[in-house]
Amino acid sequence: MRFQPRIAVAFLFLGRISVEAYPSFGSKVPNGEKVPCLDEDDPSCIGGYCRGLGHGSCAGGVPGNPNLNPFGLDWKANGYEWTTDLCTADSDGDGFTNGEELGDPCCTWVAGVFGGSGDSEYLLNFIPSHPGDPNHIPPAGYQRPTCDDSDLATPADAADEDEDSPTGIAAFNPGERQGSFEFRIKDYPIPRETTTYVDFVFNIPDFDDFGNPDVVHAVFGDALVSQPKHLHHFVIQGCSSRVPEEIEGRPLDSVPDHCNVPIGGFFGWAPGATIGGVPTNAGVAIGKGFGVQAISINVHYTDGDADYLEGKQAIATDGIRVHYTPDLRPNTVTTSPIINVGFGPKEMHIEPSKKRAFMTRTCTIESKCQDLADEKMNLLGSMMAGDPELTCASGASKMYCGFSEPFKMACPMSCGLCGKDSPRNVEEYKAISTFYHGHVIAREMYMTLIPKDSNEKIDLKSRTIWGYDDQSGYDLDNVILRPGDKIQTTCVYDSSERNSITRFDLATYDEMCLNTITTLMPLPEVEEGGLSMANEIDIRGFRCATSEAGDIWLGHLSPEEDPRDIMNLHPLKDQECSFPTGIFTFSGVPTQEMRCNGSIVKSDEGLCSDIDGSFLMPVINAGYSCQGGSFNTKDSNDGTTEEQCVSAGGVWTVYNCGEAEEFLLNSPIANDPEMRHFLKEYWWQPKCCIGDTQEDGSADTEADDMLSSQGKDSTKSGGNIGAIVGGVIGGLAMAAIIVALVVKKMRQSGHVSDSVKSGKRNASIAATRRVTGYDFDTTI
Repeated sequence: MRFQPRIAVAFLFLGRISVEAYPSFGSKVPNGEKVPCLDEDDPSCIGGYCRGLGHGSCAGGVPGNPNLNPFGLDWKANGYEWTTDLCTADSDGDGFTNGEELGDPCCTWVAGVFGGSGDSEYLLNFIPSHPGDPNHIPPAGYQRPTCDDSDLATPADAADEDEDSPTGIAAFNPGERQGSFEFRIKDYPIPRETTTYVDFVFNIPDFDDFGNPDVVHAVFGDALVSQPKHLHHFVIQGCSSRVPEEIEGRPLDSVPDHCNVPIGGFFGWAPGATIGGVPTNAGVAIGKGFGVQAISINVHYTDGDADYLEGKQAIATDGIRVHYTPDLRPNTVTTSPIINVGFGPKEMHIEPSKKRAFMTRTCTIESKCQDLADEKMNLLGSMMAGDPELTCASGASKMYCGFSEPFKMACPMSCGLCGKDSPRNVEEYKAISTFYHGHVIAREMYMTLIPKDSNEKIDLKSRTIWGYDDQSGYDLDNVILRPGDKIQTTCVYDSSERNSITRFDLATYDEMCLNTITTLMPLPEVEEGGLSMANEIDIRGFRCATSEAGDIWLGHLSPEEDPRDIMNLHPLKDQECSFPTGIFTFSGVPTQEMRCNGSIVKSDEGLCSDIDGSFLMPVINAGYSCQGGSFNTKDSNDGTTEEQCVSAGGVWTVYNCGEAEEFLLNSPIANDPEMRHFLKEYWWQPKCCIGDTQEDGSADTEADDMLSSQGKDSTKSGGNIGAIVGGVIGGLAMAAIIVALVVKKMRQSGHVSDSVKSGKRNASIAATRRVTGYDFDTTI
């Protein structure tokens, strides 16, 4: 059988924005996103502001032609940083320094100070002029203030008196002891595929230079990029124990089960992002005392089949360098997903030829310090412990709180962890940054806070211009979130150049909508009978409620509509269908169902449609098909081997579960009901459907060897789904890892012996643990 690509648009490789033309540069100079246009009728003026301060046009530059103006040239000469030299320069020669024009006359502003951004009262109230246009100057009568004016004081000044206040991000503090380590993958031939997900693991070295402390604080990291045309992003999670040295830096078919520890903040990389960029008063804990002795890196490579490679394979040696201090800082961070769409049901897609298609969701903030609902516990109990009646109350009565930390995280109230005066019962969350993620047709990103006791709408660094190659985080100014507050977040896409639908899925040219908020908190103490450090941090974050009001919906915007008002322009109540969220404990992840006119609708056509509580894992390897030769269309699922295929003149071709589902939906062969039933039940459901189980109460899964087979394309379909989805944003870092499960099946006449059932159920438990992060002892 042959599987066709979804997108009928040809690409050689991802187009890269020139480093001279990143939209995020506006957030890295004072008032850089608040410079009004000299001529509001100028078509390059966006929303009344000049977004391209360093360019000849307010619309910015274009790849290959940045068209830098004098300020842009000086910005480039200063290393794309706001320095004293750049501040005191008069780039456009109009008699005013760049600092005077932008509201920082004394050059005290500091980029990226979380919870303040270095903004003085003077700067916040100042109307800036254009530092690269000599015709745009401060208003007549402008008087340069004296530098001892109290209105010019910044949060950085206050930090001199308060050692716990941040003075920047992704940096060491004066006097801090400093260390670093780095990892690089061994020579890895990128498969000749458009999309490849592959995993690597590394052991964290001992911190011998500092007396080998149990915990250190990671401060920030550097991406060591060897293949800039092919490295799409990577995501990092922690491993609770060390990994065998012989697998370090080598591609894996599956990730060790213990590599599911969330690492705070956005500990990953995408173009424009900073690895673990936390404020200077906070750190990200790593080390055996935190439960992280190794790391797992899930890497997305793209365009390994680019024409310019001429049939050769690009060799990757990408890696990371982590900077840390053994001097623990007073605070740490955690990240909460607001919308979390890395993949969705087939009905969730972007129509072609739409200039402003949107996906949106309303998040109602709730505390994690509450028990999971009975129906979710029933599902988890059924899969993890064979107890479909499990609830928080019943588990607590059986004393599960005494030996199962995952149970305590699911049921913190029943386990006595979240009393009224408990520090885990957080009433206010200090939001310090936002992060947005999409793929190549994502163009705008929005997030708006609506406090529960106010009709005020607070913009959370929405991006009217957004591009895949500029995925910077954006720091927030003293934003406090409370349970009951609502956050509306929206991704906007331009599919005008596409002539077929765009799916929400994991491939490079599919789309995603993954928007998060990072919050700052005091470093918690670990007490006997409480939680691990990782979970003490996690439980102090917030999540979004999964009620009907939290459904995801899609639509189209007109050119003049502002997505920040989408709740009024295109309200959820007016939508015929929406998409529920909340798979297991995932916040903001679609459930693979639809809600139409108030009722849940489950497609009867999808690969997992007839298994209640399950969902499709689209990139898991579903099998191999022989293409050509005398074994043409034979399949690994019917017992055909690679040797038979190749010796008969065929090509052994891997395909994943998403492609298998498309075959079921679109191939005439699958129109026959008996054939359709056979392919679903005996070939693909056991491998592709994660969640609930088959009729016998077990899923038909078995993990393959850990190391990847060299020369095979299994990495195309494999990978750490939890990390692929969550780690791009960090928000699913708490949700553990799904490995690429290569399954043995073929039940005899629908009957399975008790011993085989037991083996299958154990494999199902292992797979489900990776999905949910829960690891209930099988005795409960």
